[in-house]
Amino acid sequence: MLPPVPLMGWLFAGALIARKHPRTGMGLSVSGLILLWLSCSLAPAVLIQDWLLKPPAALSPATLDTLSRRSTAEHPVAIVMLGGGRDPMAADYGQANLSEVSMTRLRYGVWLARHSHLPMAYSGGVGWAQAGETSEAVIADRILREEYSLEPRWLEPRSRDTEENARLMVPLLMRDGVEHIILVTHALHMPRALRQFETAAAGQIQITPAPVSELSLDDIPLLNWMPSGSGMKAMHAALHELIGLWVTT
Repeated sequence: MLPPVPLMGWLFAGALIARKHPRTGMGLSVSGLILLWLSCSLAPAVLIQDWLLKPPAALSPATLDTLSRRSTAEHPVAIVMLGGGRDPMAADYGQANLSEVSMTRLRYGVWLARHSHLPMAYSGGVGWAQAGETSEAVIADRILREEYSLEPRWLEPRSRDTEENARLMVPLLMRDGVEHIILVTHALHMPRALRQFETAAAGQIQITPAPVSELSLDDIPLLNWMPSGSGMKAMHAALHELIGLWVTT
């Protein structure tokens, strides 16, 4: 469903139709090339983010300070980080490692924890399209202990997607009296993650979003419309979340 596969099919169809219907085939080919160009550009991805996904704003220092002061031993405010993929065997480390996406979320969660002294939770198992037995949560626990000298209070190692992140993590938190969480995930992913956690919490846990890595335009406008590897990656992620949001509505 995601580019470039549909657009490759579009171009192939245009080439076939052009044999008998040159104008129609040429029109399909040209429009396919335009769409392929846009699917590799940053600007359309930012437009999808800002106009359709509409992620919440970044967590402000004032809000973090307020939540830190509100947290108590009986009803702690938890920092919940969501997994975003893993490498079953990273050759450089000689063991399983978190993906770049997961590490970005983990690093921000650590930053929040050190500035607020709030307890951390990590949710992530082995995704549907992944192999291996070591879950993201287990890898994150090891990284937090060995590289940051921090210990997460809650680990949820069985979830395979965002819906399971919420459904399996919320009961763990509620069991320990958590009534408020700071949810950490990418800005593009935040609308869908918020929906799933709000559904799972059913009003019993308040959720404050803490999005990370919001897409932003380049300082040179022309570059925003030029095909690039980063543009393709951003567009792929934006369309993935847009489709996911529609499917889970």
